[in-house]
Amino acid sequence: MDHVIENPHCSTDAAQHEVAHRLQSPVRGRTASRPAPLAADAYRMLFERVPGKYLVLSPSLCILAATDAFLAETATCREDIVGKGVFEAFPGNPGNDDSSGVDNWRLSLETVLESRLPHTMAIQRYDIRLPGDEGAFHVRYWCPSNIPILDEIGEVQLIIHLTEDVSELAGLKTAQGEWEQAAKGFQCRSDELEATIASQRSQAAILAGQKILDRAASHAKDLRMKGLTDEMEAELSRRESQAVVLANEKILDRAANLAKNNQMQGRADEMQAQLTVQQDQAGVLAKQRVLDRASNTAKEHRLHEEAEQKFNSLLEIAPDSMVIIDRSGTIMLHNTQAEDLFGYSRDEILGQTVDFLLPAGYRLQDADNAAKFFAAPQHQAKGVVIELHGCRQDRTVFPFEVTLSPLQTSDGMLTILAIRDLTERNKLNAQLIRAQRMESIGTFAGNIAHDLNNALAPILMSMELLRIKNPNETELINTMESGANRGAEMLRQLLVFSKGSYIEPKLVETGAMLDEIREVIKTTFPENIAFRTNVVERLRPVLGDATQIHQVLLNLCVNARDAMPDGGVLTLFAENVEIDASYASAIAGAVPGSYVMWRISDTGTGIAADVLDRIFEPFFTTKGHGKGTGLGLSIVVGIVKSHHGFVNAYSTITKGSTFSVYIPAELSDTADTGVPLVVHSTFQGNGEAILMVDDSEGIRSAASSVLDSLNLHVIAAKDGQEALDLVEKFGDKLSAVITDVHMPTMDGLTFVKKLRSILPDIGIIVISGNLDEEEARGFIKLNVSTFLEKPFTQEKLTSALSQVIQR
Repeated sequence: MDHVIENPHCSTDAAQHEVAHRLQSPVRGRTASRPAPLAADAYRMLFERVPGKYLVLSPSLCILAATDAFLAETATCREDIVGKGVFEAFPGNPGNDDSSGVDNWRLSLETVLESRLPHTMAIQRYDIRLPGDEGAFHVRYWCPSNIPILDEIGEVQLIIHLTEDVSELAGLKTAQGEWEQAAKGFQCRSDELEATIASQRSQAAILAGQKILDRAASHAKDLRMKGLTDEMEAELSRRESQAVVLANEKILDRAANLAKNNQMQGRADEMQAQLTVQQDQAGVLAKQRVLDRASNTAKEHRLHEEAEQKFNSLLEIAPDSMVIIDRSGTIMLHNTQAEDLFGYSRDEILGQTVDFLLPAGYRLQDADNAAKFFAAPQHQAKGVVIELHGCRQDRTVFPFEVTLSPLQTSDGMLTILAIRDLTERNKLNAQLIRAQRMESIGTFAGNIAHDLNNALAPILMSMELLRIKNPNETELINTMESGANRGAEMLRQLLVFSKGSYIEPKLVETGAMLDEIREVIKTTFPENIAFRTNVVERLRPVLGDATQIHQVLLNLCVNARDAMPDGGVLTLFAENVEIDASYASAIAGAVPGSYVMWRISDTGTGIAADVLDRIFEPFFTTKGHGKGTGLGLSIVVGIVKSHHGFVNAYSTITKGSTFSVYIPAELSDTADTGVPLVVHSTFQGNGEAILMVDDSEGIRSAASSVLDSLNLHVIAAKDGQEALDLVEKFGDKLSAVITDVHMPTMDGLTFVKKLRSILPDIGIIVISGNLDEEEARGFIKLNVSTFLEKPFTQEKLTSALSQVIQR
């Protein structure tokens, strides 16, 4: 390899002088609007104020320059890093066991020096040292690129290091990992989009190189014109020398006449000799001045060419669209990214006012912003941007943010506009807001369910006692019980929204379930919809909740019906399938294994591709106002994911849609559900003491009545702390404990942990209306395997007690 990676110190003044000269170049634009060439300091200021995060490195990896944005992002000062080796200025975090960020950066720079081609790195962790504390580092994640600038013989002259801070995105990944699995899918999509954006920016930088060469050639003509001006100046100097010679000749003539008149010919000869010497000296001096001016002009031309090439390179590799305007708002210069963003060519943009890029309805707002900025021009603080709307050539309107930076030149003040398209970011923000709204609804649903379950539980537990005490009112009692059960079922569906609601897993024979759905469709769907089924004879069972799976299939059938307002064919297909690793890798949330697959197809209107990507989002609906909540398909995905399955959707406009539901098949002969099956029991106690712990007085009262009727002695407590006091008092006299989960002072899980240290073998029944999977696993680790879902009936409570006490 031609270059050796090392970090020698280089002079800070020398580095700034080199970069200043290389950045010195005239602003390009139309000939009529071209400002005067800028001084070296102006171009250095222009580079330093570019909103992108850039480092300029020498081939020996010495830092030559850095933008203000890079210094702000890395909490460093220009005088502290310019002139140092890059790995001396940014050594990496010694406390981080994984030092791959330093090694990967070094390897990327070696690759650029050897190949002379740009190199884009994957997202890297590279911690930044906190200012004022030598031992403290801040964890940061970056998306960097290294781009070589070659000289005329193809050797690496500079390396441009461009990076973007993606630490917030990495934090968002961690935060969203705690949401529902639906939010996980959204985060994966965000990661892929961010990687695509970083890749496209790097590709744009590579393509910019060729365009820079073209633009440099166009300026060669201008520089040749400058050379002609210098030749005219040299000619003027030559004519001045000739004028001096002619003047001296006139003096000689007068002296000769005077000598002749005064007979002083000898003196005239002496004067002639002196004048001849002076003429020769004047000629030599004139020639030297011409040569010096020609040399300075050539050097200036070369520096201008190099500076313009470097400046245009930096402008073109900027990730944002860059537009430079004068005080009147006329566009003087822009980069290729601006052309791609707005869809116009260079000739169509240059010379136009900046309003040309804005829709008519937003130009007044832009005028107000411009007036405020020019009244008191200053650099905007980090994170301070102006949000506007742009108009592309095809007249589509899109949101963007712009950062303004002033640049004072000899031709007046110019303004740098760094423009960034907000379309994709706004979409991601909207999806995140919907996910957060979904979590809020889940939390709200869990709180409602807890209170309503506590209200329904005493009613259901008291039904059997009412039947015994009122044998003549059986029909009325049955009606009351049926209504309470419907309310309980509605609560279970509401808990689908709650975070990780725990379901009671049981073996579900889906064949009988499909027969029920077939009957519902035949009796309730319009006659102009033909219903067809194709189901294998031995469909495998699945482990889950039969009611929820039934809801998923019926919901999809109803959606298929609504998609065929003029009639059509609805097909329900079911079979056993095997998913291999290749197929699973192409579908979010899928893992290899055995599945039962249900496919619901219709011949309806179909779904557009842009809409298909959003149909599973909460609150998104294509139905008219008042005809849909946008929650149906969200519930479907939530239920299927809680059963460790996934959903696929396909659609073609005017030809119909197909939804496929995959749930893992249960291959064993028997399924361990983790919850004992509750069966009808005739259990009667023998005066055993039962500790009942619940914060609802109604549930404690109803449970006491039921347990008294079973010849059991009830000891009640309103929370875990009071229950522990009673355990200390009664100790071995207790035969079983029934406890709620969510209680004030001390929750159920904490109570059971402390209870196990006192009575390690006592039987425990956990009751809850909103038990999530993490809580369930916590109880199972404490050897608790009997759960009752609120609200529960007297029969379920009796059966659970008989198993716990007799065990």
